[in-house]
Amino acid sequence: MITALLNKFRKRNKQKLREKKKNRKLEEKKASWTSRWGSDEFNPFWAREDFPDSIQELIDDGSIPQGASLVDIGCGSGYLSAMLSEQGFNVIGFDFASTAIERARAAYPEIPGKLRYFIADATASMPFQETFRIGIDKGTFHMLPKINRPDYVNSISKIIEKGGLLLMFYARHIAVKLCRSSGDEPGEIMKGHILKLFTPLFAIEDIRPMTFKDTMEGGKAGFLIILRRK
Repeated sequence: MITALLNKFRKRNKQKLREKKKNRKLEEKKASWTSRWGSDEFNPFWAREDFPDSIQELIDDGSIPQGASLVDIGCGSGYLSAMLSEQGFNVIGFDFASTAIERARAAYPEIPGKLRYFIADATASMPFQETFRIGIDKGTFHMLPKINRPDYVNSISKIIEKGGLLLMFYARHIAVKLCRSSGDEPGEIMKGHILKLFTPLFAIEDIRPMTFKDTMEGGKAGFLIILRRK
């Protein structure tokens, strides 16, 4: 009896410590990005690039249906949200940095029924009721600490319609951090990581090589992960 109570106490204490760590990691990220987006000098290459070729290809081949409802996860400056809206999509962009949303609204004003922005955390409940045919994540998931990633899956699964797509960009240099040895192939290790986290809510449809455009350095290698909501 005493042993069972001690084990229960240890388990509960371990869960509390894990929750504290998750919250601390996320708050550190939020504070960092809020500070960055609040600086007029912050102008990263991925926020000023042209419309992503990999997304345009999916529009052209019908994988992203014309007029589909779309959510831009971690929308940052709002550039992608605005460009998608101009192509006829109904778009909601959200970011957990209030300064990013302020910048997005200033640069690309909201259009009722076509383009809206929210301050929201991809690992928590959303402040809107809509669900979407398509979700696009240009880098939010791969920047999250590993301890917060299961919460992302749980949250995002609730806003993607069954049969809908989640399109995630994942930089190769971040995928390398998942490897345990220099002989590991980052793409394969990343695929296993994604399968473990997203199954059974999503199925991997494809993983394609892509390049994060960077006019200063010629581009950074990465992957486009195409997941379908079950």
